[in-house]
Amino acid sequence: MVRKEYIVEEVARMMNKVENIRNIAIVAHVDHGKCVSGSARLVLCDGQVIAAKDLYERIEKRGNAVKDDEDGRVYSADGISAFSLNKEEARVEQRKITHAWKLKGGKMVRVRLRNGAQIATTPEHKYLVLEGMGFAEKEAGMLQAGDAVVCPKKTAVAPAMDIKDEVMKRLAGDSFYVYLKSETADEIAAALKEKGVSIAQLKGITGSSLSLDGLRFCFYNKRFRAADYAALCSHLGIPLSVAYGGVSEISYRGGNPLNSKNCKPMRLPSDFAGLFFAAGLLFGDGSGDKLVVGKPELGKEYAKILGELGIKPYYRNYSYRTPEVAAGSKTLMKLLEALFGYPQKGKKSRRIRVSDFLFRAPDALVAQFLRGYFDCDGTVESSRRAVSLSSASEGMLRDVQFLLLRFNCASILQGNALYVTGNSVKRFNEKVGFSLAEKDTKARELERKSTGSYVLDVVPLSTHAFGQIKGQGSMASIMGNYYEYAGGRSKPTVASIQKIAAKTGSALLSRLCEEEIAFIEVAEIGESSEEFVYDFTVESNHNFVAEGMFIHNTTMTDSLVARAGLISKELAGEQRMMDFDEQEQARGITIKAANISLAFHYNGQDYLINLIDTPGHVDFGGHVTRAMRAVDGVVLVVDSVEGIMPQTETVLRQALKEKAKPSIFINKIDRLINELQLDADAMQARLIKIITGLNKIVEQYAPEDKKAEWSIGVAKGNVAFGSAFHKWAVSIKSMNKFNIKFPDIYNHCKKGEHKILVEKSPLDEVLLEMVVDQLPNPKYAQQYRIPVIWKGDPASPEGKAMLACDPAGKFIGICFGVVNDEHAGEVAVVRLFSGTVKKSDMLFLASRLTTEKVQQCAIYMGPDRVMVDNVLAGNIVGLVGLRDVYVGETLSEGQITPFEQIKHAAEPVVTKSIEAKDSKDLSKLILALRQISKEDPTLKVEINHETGEHLISGMGELHLEIIEYKITKEKGIPIVTSPPIVVYREMISGKSEEIQGKSPNKHTKLTFTVEPIEKTVFEAMLDGKIPDGQPKGKSLVETLVESGLPREEAKAVLDIHNRNILINDTRGIQYLNEISELMIQGFEEAVDLGPLAKEKVVGVKVKITDAIIHEDPVHRGPAQIIPATKRPIYAAMLYAGVTLQEPKQKVTILCPHDYMGNVITLIQGRRGQLLDMQQEGEQSTIIVKLPVAEMFGFGNDLRSATQGRGIPYQEYAGYEPLPRDMLLKIVRQIRERKGDKPDPPTPNDFLDL
Repeated sequence: MVRKEYIVEEVARMMNKVENIRNIAIVAHVDHGKCVSGSARLVLCDGQVIAAKDLYERIEKRGNAVKDDEDGRVYSADGISAFSLNKEEARVEQRKITHAWKLKGGKMVRVRLRNGAQIATTPEHKYLVLEGMGFAEKEAGMLQAGDAVVCPKKTAVAPAMDIKDEVMKRLAGDSFYVYLKSETADEIAAALKEKGVSIAQLKGITGSSLSLDGLRFCFYNKRFRAADYAALCSHLGIPLSVAYGGVSEISYRGGNPLNSKNCKPMRLPSDFAGLFFAAGLLFGDGSGDKLVVGKPELGKEYAKILGELGIKPYYRNYSYRTPEVAAGSKTLMKLLEALFGYPQKGKKSRRIRVSDFLFRAPDALVAQFLRGYFDCDGTVESSRRAVSLSSASEGMLRDVQFLLLRFNCASILQGNALYVTGNSVKRFNEKVGFSLAEKDTKARELERKSTGSYVLDVVPLSTHAFGQIKGQGSMASIMGNYYEYAGGRSKPTVASIQKIAAKTGSALLSRLCEEEIAFIEVAEIGESSEEFVYDFTVESNHNFVAEGMFIHNTTMTDSLVARAGLISKELAGEQRMMDFDEQEQARGITIKAANISLAFHYNGQDYLINLIDTPGHVDFGGHVTRAMRAVDGVVLVVDSVEGIMPQTETVLRQALKEKAKPSIFINKIDRLINELQLDADAMQARLIKIITGLNKIVEQYAPEDKKAEWSIGVAKGNVAFGSAFHKWAVSIKSMNKFNIKFPDIYNHCKKGEHKILVEKSPLDEVLLEMVVDQLPNPKYAQQYRIPVIWKGDPASPEGKAMLACDPAGKFIGICFGVVNDEHAGEVAVVRLFSGTVKKSDMLFLASRLTTEKVQQCAIYMGPDRVMVDNVLAGNIVGLVGLRDVYVGETLSEGQITPFEQIKHAAEPVVTKSIEAKDSKDLSKLILALRQISKEDPTLKVEINHETGEHLISGMGELHLEIIEYKITKEKGIPIVTSPPIVVYREMISGKSEEIQGKSPNKHTKLTFTVEPIEKTVFEAMLDGKIPDGQPKGKSLVETLVESGLPREEAKAVLDIHNRNILINDTRGIQYLNEISELMIQGFEEAVDLGPLAKEKVVGVKVKITDAIIHEDPVHRGPAQIIPATKRPIYAAMLYAGVTLQEPKQKVTILCPHDYMGNVITLIQGRRGQLLDMQQEGEQSTIIVKLPVAEMFGFGNDLRSATQGRGIPYQEYAGYEPLPRDMLLKIVRQIRERKGDKPDPPTPNDFLDL
């Protein structure tokens, strides 16, 4: 990884060579983050079971920081391994953890399985499931009860702990004394004498708290504090495991050392089996140092173990209760506490847990502990067909559940009991078992009767999978109930699968029969939240075991960033450098358009790529639209499995509209092979289909003179395909360059040999080559882009400078982003089209008609803003000091014609009311909303003047959820919000007669008519060709005429507001020009809150046809003219017929063919319109149009209808008329919500009769 300061210097140097600059965007980048809660426990290969937070902090202390900023921290890990699933072989393997992550948290999905395991993850986290004849992934947010997730049945621990060494460490960490064997004491004394170490020096070496006389006494009596003995051995180079053998006895001397009561010495065990078994007994039926002897055999065994430890047992027989065997040894109790965490006082039943020492102990000793514990608290339940273990401590039962996995024993936790059942009973008997003959006999009888557990031993193969297994043969000969399984009427256990595997020779089925993994159904799904979440990067398999489940961990942007040296290549695709917003990291999706400048050396030349990574989620399409204004080319990422989705088409259309040249990266090729099981021919056909579909979009939306040049083709070199996750890609050029053929790619993917492909054709090399060769530099691109986005005179000095991308011309740029920095304030992110900008330059802001001073110039390196001296034309720069700058603002030296307005493809369709929880935070809330709306112009903020509430409107539920999070978490303002509300619009269906309105004082009379705007004019408004505002200049008149408005009306337009037009259709009315501003204000108020339901009005042409105006200005002020304008417009609209329009979304649903009928039924029940249906193999694609009002809760219902296998993709589909039979009902609901009378008004309510 290259030093960042050096990279910044390189970027600053390369900004001067415009021919080698590329301004590009990565679009349709939908990726997912996978994070777990801090309390989720991982199983490590040395036996440790450790919480994610604790493991992260342990790795963090080693100080190998890869990323450390306010958004998250990443540390490299070394020497830590976790259990991981090899999906190709269905085996549980040991894999190294390479990195640990700590990120800002948020909403979590809590999943509980039928075996009692539970975990909280981010909604985008993917669980492993069995799909077809292979493993697939399913997001937590898509899971539902009944889904089966992959869990380990076996964790083959390899403890690295030297048990004697660990015991000595724990003795040294507490107030234990050790009594040395005579020969050991003599050897130590001789070694010290040989080294010339005096008692005084020894005190310094050991750090002992004893006096010099005290140390002399220790040597005399051959008795040392365990801590001093350990330090002494360390100084002499004696391993603690060897030092253990030199100890004859130990005693505990806590509190007052002179008080030796209950601190009798005891021997350390030479064979630890007895100590572990005794610990298990006490965990079961112990009370302090006493074992309650329910079975005489256990009492005898406990007494025997005590004798081996040099402790004389005490027998207590009672006539009225169960006998006891007591140790009478505080030393033993303290030893058990130090090693096993055995509680010393009070009731232990709810306080016991498995200690770290026990988790890390060898299997043979763990089995001894479990045997003792099950002997006391275990039972063989014939009715349940299970070996059960009872405890009042749920934590202890969860811990034992982890321990049992070491012996390939799966179990079920229900209430205060743990059940070992099904096939696991046999392995329990073999590897743990009971020492009590009676229980052992029952357990072995249970083993003989066991037929498999329907929780732990089921293999949930789908109907499609059984079809693949069957092939052309008859399965009736294999087993009678095969067709019950194939039809989904019952589920096969491992025993049944073994029979099928034996007959069919299926390699996968044979591996599943080895029982290293289980498929456990989801029992319950809930929600929670976490301040921080954690993730761990695991080599090769990219998953690890946490809370008894396989947790999948994690893009193309990062590979380029790694190539530039900003992050290590090993982290590319995992660090998510461009997703630096805390919600992006927590949710695992790109929300903002993030900017970074990258310097590259390629083919002997230096190149500068100004990269913008944009969102792929429909709710954040506004960020994509704004990014398109700043870039000259795009790399469109298409998922090879999902194909061309609505978001893909939307962003490509936006790019083509802004004349940004496209190139294509088809991602996740490996999934076609390994998950969809496509052969080489089918895979090529899939790729050709995607390219053909993209070319249809290019042909339809690309500029006429660029259609041929910009068409997508493998031979042209503007398309690459590969796996961003595995960091390889190929194009026609790289295939020739690196001698890679298509069959090679297929075979390597099939075998999982991605490293070979990375070595031959790395992703960063292929992408960089495609970007440099296929996408234009600013000097070339601005020749055809400037006439589209700027309507000024191309022959003017400003026009010539922009067409030439001249750094010597006047500074001209456009702001496409605003970032609020807590230190610098508002930072305008600007694309420079001509000139040079530096600190102290004075820039003109077109919308405010003011000049502001530049305080700082900067370039962006992901989350970091780095100061530079100046920035030249063709680059992207962050400017500090421009107050109240807005997205779309034209910035220039001196006043010029502003750039065309940035037009967003979608509109806000969902609204929430928002208010500060505490009234004293109101001013903070207003400021926060103002700042956020500047950063995100697709967010609309209004005030309900009647209720005082602020209303925020966004592109969807997720969009508003992110805004709420920013206000509460980032701004620190507690808020209260309403449930989401659909944004309707009011339109008229006909033309009104002339309606006259009077001012309140009756001195002024204004006459209006209303009618729908011509369809072609309205479409031009939707396309952004006709801007809002009062007309300036003649160019708008021509645009209106070209769009279909009569020329006389176009010349008489007074105002355009929210796609409504006010026209002066009068002749020679005196004083009309003096009240025109007030009429415009009344017109805008009328269309902002329509007459029917106080929703926005669109598509209405309002004409003033006559007026009688009082000559005295006193009688024509705002209080007179505005009502005289609004009221007759309202009445005229009601006469013309007002109706509501509702927003709709186009929804593309992917689901298995078997669920297509359920999906169609669901759509019909939500007023959906079926647009198209397609089927490819077992997968169906259903395209529908749904009202936004019917989308709330749609995701959950779709999951229910498809058993979690349906995936929806949405895009804005415009507004359409509300069905007439629903109009009155919806109007009443809206009016009641707004505090108005439910019944809609009539024209007479606005007329002065």
